[in-house]
Amino acid sequence: MLRPIMPHEFDECAARAYELALDISRSFYPTYADGIKTKDEFIRGEHGGLERDNEQILIYTEDGEFAGWIHFRWLAEDKYLDFMSFNISGSISRAIEEFTDYAATWFKGYTVYFGMSAENTEATAYLEKCSLPCTEHSEHYVLHFKDYDCLPDPEGIVPVSFKNYDDFKKLHDGEDMYWNSERLYEAMLGRRAHPWYIYLLYRGGEPKGAVYFNYNSGMMTIYGVDYADGFDGDIMRPLMITALNKAKRDGLRHLCYFAEPGEDAVLHSLPFERIGEYRLYLRQL
Repeated sequence: MLRPIMPHEFDECAARAYELALDISRSFYPTYADGIKTKDEFIRGEHGGLERDNEQILIYTEDGEFAGWIHFRWLAEDKYLDFMSFNISGSISRAIEEFTDYAATWFKGYTVYFGMSAENTEATAYLEKCSLPCTEHSEHYVLHFKDYDCLPDPEGIVPVSFKNYDDFKKLHDGEDMYWNSERLYEAMLGRRAHPWYIYLLYRGGEPKGAVYFNYNSGMMTIYGVDYADGFDGDIMRPLMITALNKAKRDGLRHLCYFAEPGEDAVLHSLPFERIGEYRLYLRQL
């Protein structure tokens, strides 16, 4: 059974939800099993579910007992719904089913983004049984900048500005993802809460690759690398070094990246650590 959390329940339930967040087989992304995020960060972030108008925390119970919680947020302008935490000690498949029924009542027309580790076998099996599309299947890596020393800055790479944004669009348009070129353009205009950066690699005067990333609370997230002609390690490596060098100089502490097929070899040549396999399923309400 799902019900909204009461404010006086928050402290006790949050402590129990955090323990579940450390187990990637019982929780959704964002994961707290990556050695980056702390319990204090979890508590502070989850408290937004009591404070923000576009977030809510639901308690999940089985036989009247606490069996997890679901903290979700929605962006009305994008018809977008995802999770700050989805941590379940009981039946994950039943929790997903009940949440879907709940959300369909209040958020008709929205797309729900279910991101999880492949080790969350009950959730992945249930969503595949529902024939939901798996739109992203990648390897989750982290990097701790204390382990990284800046390498020589590669040549032919420049930051994306409004003057050369069309060159980035040539590489990025057509991608089926939330962070399309239009939303990234808005982010560069400063309409998003955290700084965004995009770099382009040129060869022979033509854009051949791009990397785009943002900063949030001391962590850098690289959202993707684009290629003009499909994956190319000789394109990815200099772009990755450029991004790492900037973040190191800016004082970032950690990095998160979800690698596409073929990219692992480049990451292995740098001090990245593999966390596991990530999957993203979409459900239209």
